[in-house]
Amino acid sequence: MLKAIKDVIREHRSAAIYVSHDLAVVAQIADRIVVMRHGAMVEEGPTAEIIERPKEPYTRELIGAVKPRPTSSRAVVAAEATAKPLLETDGVSATFARAKLFGSLTMEDNVLQDVTIDVRSREVVALVGESGSGKSTLARVIAGLHPSLSGQIRIDGKALAPRARKRDRDALRRIQVIFQSPDLSLNPEQRIEEAIGRPLELYFGLTGAKRAARVAELLTMVGLPADYAGRYPSELSGGQRQRVSIARAFGAQPDLVLCDEILSSLDTIVAAQVLELMRDLRAKHDVAYLFISHDLATVATIADRVVVLYAGRVVEIGPTASVFSPPHHPYTALLLSSVPALRQGWLEEVIATRPPTQAQTGASVPRDIGCPFRTRCPMVIQGTCDRVAPPARHTPGGQVIYCHRELDELRAAQAESGVLRT
Repeated sequence: MLKAIKDVIREHRSAAIYVSHDLAVVAQIADRIVVMRHGAMVEEGPTAEIIERPKEPYTRELIGAVKPRPTSSRAVVAAEATAKPLLETDGVSATFARAKLFGSLTMEDNVLQDVTIDVRSREVVALVGESGSGKSTLARVIAGLHPSLSGQIRIDGKALAPRARKRDRDALRRIQVIFQSPDLSLNPEQRIEEAIGRPLELYFGLTGAKRAARVAELLTMVGLPADYAGRYPSELSGGQRQRVSIARAFGAQPDLVLCDEILSSLDTIVAAQVLELMRDLRAKHDVAYLFISHDLATVATIADRVVVLYAGRVVEIGPTASVFSPPHHPYTALLLSSVPALRQGWLEEVIATRPPTQAQTGASVPRDIGCPFRTRCPMVIQGTCDRVAPPARHTPGGQVIYCHRELDELRAAQAESGVLRT
């Protein structure tokens, strides 16, 4: 997308104002940067000057909040490997039905295919992949908000009904969701006390003074003043509204929280604060997270294990340090090489060195048995990748890579392409 924007600007000799909180992205496209805070201009100057020699304290704070590119060096304390799974998805497939033109018949778009993962108690499992890979759909299937076509969802070994309305109250309580945009998940017509108080009444029967006291306690827990209970969502900032969503989820005392891109709409400083809050809550409340994100740098700092999805299928899974270490699945390698660096020129270097097939879009054929990534893979084996399901390659680090290529072949190709040096 960045390349397309730059090309259009150049070809049409246009000017552009690019609004973003991602400084690493801004570094690839902007000639000048204007830093804003509270409606006022803090600092302005050439991109290189702002990034390399920021003058104002707030600009330096923004630069300091930019997450480092993901590496395999950071150790994360994981749940016990021998622990029984809290959540299991067993061969889950799902589709989206869409109306067929000029008729009432419907067609189905395959969005998940035979997805099998598990999450242990107190563990953070990250789901990563580009837009359209099936991350959010899997979360919605787990929560019972989207029907599965086949497969089973289990919690503590007990099968859950496919739809939320068919699940008992305790099953609903144990799995909570924090959505990407609090603007869409909080009713603008209801005060904060109602948003947080409803699950308290539903799951624990709290009313009146007891409910009000618990709402105040939950607001304090997420770092908000207790008197915010009387405010409407529009009276809070984006970061504050997301904290309210977190408080509401934890009010149910869940065992598992599905975190669906909960940081993507927040600026880097607020996102770092919310991420630290999520770490603290996990430690204090013994809760597990299924953390959905396209931000690999964030995933590297919080996840115990990583599941890589492409076109609705698992292509790689394993401990975080192992997944971010070579060898990678070719798609994982593409994701890692696509994380922008906080310097000018990174985009041009990536475009110049990336194989042409990886710049193309593509998806698997519904219920296909071949490798879903074959239309974009620079290492595709014609006559095999399109006809045979890729085997599971197990590494010494505990990761599983679904690929027809041997691990040594993957490692050598990634070393040559420069992925291992980034």
